[in-house]
Amino acid sequence: MLPLRRHGRRLEKGGVRVMTRLSVLGVAFGTGLAAGAGMLLLFRVINYRKAVRQLSFLIPRESLDAWAEATERKLEAAGVRFRGRLYTVGVTLAVLASLYVGIFVFRNFVAALLMATAAVLLPDQFILQRTESRKLKMLEQMATAVRIFAAEFTQTPQIGKALGEVAARVPDPLGAVFRDAYRAVSLGKALDDVFSDLMVRLDFGPGRMFVQLLMAARRDSSVAPLFGELVTRLAVLLELIRKNRSELYADRLLSWIMLAAMVPAYLVMRATVPETYEFLSGTVAGRIVVALCFLSVIVWVVMDRFMGRVEV
Repeated sequence: MLPLRRHGRRLEKGGVRVMTRLSVLGVAFGTGLAAGAGMLLLFRVINYRKAVRQLSFLIPRESLDAWAEATERKLEAAGVRFRGRLYTVGVTLAVLASLYVGIFVFRNFVAALLMATAAVLLPDQFILQRTESRKLKMLEQMATAVRIFAAEFTQTPQIGKALGEVAARVPDPLGAVFRDAYRAVSLGKALDDVFSDLMVRLDFGPGRMFVQLLMAARRDSSVAPLFGELVTRLAVLLELIRKNRSELYADRLLSWIMLAAMVPAYLVMRATVPETYEFLSGTVAGRIVVALCFLSVIVWVVMDRFMGRVEV
């Protein structure tokens, strides 16, 4: 009986030793695994940083800054109070989201590319239309501004005083341009520099013509009657542009409504007909339908730019 007890104790001690060794091996294995994962993560971070440095070498920071600044100038010209960098980041996120939805949700690579293209074109199209509307507003105010300037310049042939009269009586957005010009003249800035700034900010046909007349009036005040002719041309041009825009307005509004209704229409169809998603993502015909929907968006943007743009 005693030998059996001793043998049992030996087995118990041996089992404890085995369990202890297994615990040590488990801890060592876990530590090694954690260390290996940490080293792998470190190597990936290093490779990521190298890739970022290589990408920054291929795409210099100056180019990205210039792109953001150009975008911000475009937003400012459209009267949209939004930072260029935020706009760029938003468009980039929209492109990535479009690729994700197209590839992983609809399982349609062609539709993903078309969705990403539409994500770039639609915000730009909105800004373009806002820019046209803002230019039309400035064109309407330009007729009043030229009329006020011509009346003041005929009485007292002083460009600075006439600009001040226009700045005081013309509202924004055109009034802000003339207020800045009058402020620059009052501070003693050279007229050539003031005219250069006006040429940049009045970036449409009648605006450039007005600045050219200002340059001519600085040398010869007898050109004052030409301002009256410019007012007449502005009236004719405004009538043509308003007629054209009235014909385009309904079509553009309907197009935007149809574009905005695409996603709600899909959600309603999916809620009422559960097989909608399987049809659109799992069949060839459904994938073609999805691709054609986003292709129509791109075609509309291109056609609107070529045929519907109103040159101011």
